[in-house]
Amino acid sequence: MIRIREAATYAVRIIALPGIFNEPRDKEKSRYRRVALPDCRESLWDKSWVPVNLQLFARSPGVTNLWSDILTLSTISLVLAAAFLHAAWNAFIKAGDDKLLSLALMHGCSGIICLCLLPFVPIPNPAAWPFLGLSLVLHWGYYGFLISSYRVGDLGLVYPLARGSAPLLIAGFGVLLAGETLSLTVLAGISLACVGIVSLSFENGPPWRGNLKPVLFAIGTAIWISGYTLADGLGVREAQSKLGYIIWLFVLEAATFGIFVSLIRRYTFKDYYLTHWRGLWISGMVAALAYGLVIYAMSTNTMAMISALRETSVIIAVLIGGLMLKERHMLYRMCAAVMVVVGITIMNLTS
Repeated sequence: MIRIREAATYAVRIIALPGIFNEPRDKEKSRYRRVALPDCRESLWDKSWVPVNLQLFARSPGVTNLWSDILTLSTISLVLAAAFLHAAWNAFIKAGDDKLLSLALMHGCSGIICLCLLPFVPIPNPAAWPFLGLSLVLHWGYYGFLISSYRVGDLGLVYPLARGSAPLLIAGFGVLLAGETLSLTVLAGISLACVGIVSLSFENGPPWRGNLKPVLFAIGTAIWISGYTLADGLGVREAQSKLGYIIWLFVLEAATFGIFVSLIRRYTFKDYYLTHWRGLWISGMVAALAYGLVIYAMSTNTMAMISALRETSVIIAVLIGGLMLKERHMLYRMCAAVMVVVGITIMNLTS
């Protein structure tokens, strides 16, 4: 009789549809609990109100792994979509005549959209507000360093170096400040993905050749990126309302950075807006959605892994440049993209 029940258990595991049961989530950990091996001596009819095949499937070993894989795939899809959106709005900023004004007006449009949503979302917990304030300050530092980097170096040199270095910094700071833990497999995957992204800075030789300033500013930019990423990752976990934190962040950023830049460009921003208003509103919606998805993903996942996935936007951007704009070094970029994909695959090998 026991053998018959064992056979039935594993037969149901093979033929039943996965993803029927969600497992209880441990709020203090980012992993899902393991289901114990079913005791086949126990009567299958203990819970007669639940169909027997569903009982077997829910209690069989491997269901946790199936559900974790589904969640992992959904998270990867979410963040990769955010990476694509991030690359899209960065392409708009890159094409703008005044990059600082484009960035400020784009954030202004994001803020106005989020302001309309503000009455419909809960106010974040008081514990989240210090992180919101810290994130605003760190974003200002990021914008300042990024624009300074572009003044002393080429975009293709500075941006991959800054974005590719950030996940490793986030991994280190996440362990020290947020108590996150990373396995050697995950760390190896993040490192390989970062190397693939940073390698784009070497398309035309070592980036420090001739002038060291762009490299220093790029590393400084990476530090600011890691700072605001950690602030938002920790803040959204304290907020209770993830959407509330995200909406308030964009509103406050528009009310500070957007208004400040508009004031220092007060003689040109009106004409600039009237000329580019369609692109500004579209990029504003795209930017809010892109970073909002990242913050949402960081609320329940390791920040370094989410950051590494997000920074694939650099790869997407350079591949778009190679395929659509007929830029050079396409083979080199494809090799870098393969390295990033392999790194992400290794990073997500949980079993």
